[in-house]
Amino acid sequence: MEAETWEMDVLFTPKSSADGGWIMVEPYEGLALPCLEGGFLGLELAEGASAEDIRAVCAFLNARVLRLTYTAQRRPEWIDQPGRAALAKRRAGRWA
Repeated sequence: MEAETWEMDVLFTPKSSADGGWIMVEPYEGLALPCLEGGFLGLELAEGASAEDIRAVCAFLNARVLRLTYTAQRRPEWIDQPGRAALAKRRAGRWA
């Protein structure tokens, strides 16, 4: 099988928790990578990063990162689940 690649426009959002701040990488306009369905990516900054630092990193990333890609070297098992074919076609059309 040839490698398959999916793309997701992203938004970097500052978040906070009891353990400190972090950055959520979330889909922009609601279209997530199939491998992230039901979850999200988070970025933890180095110890000592302030809330202001986290907002600055988000601003930097949002201004310079357009999308996140995921490439599968083999066909993932989850792609054959019911509804996946329609979802994959819908997403593929968005970036064509």
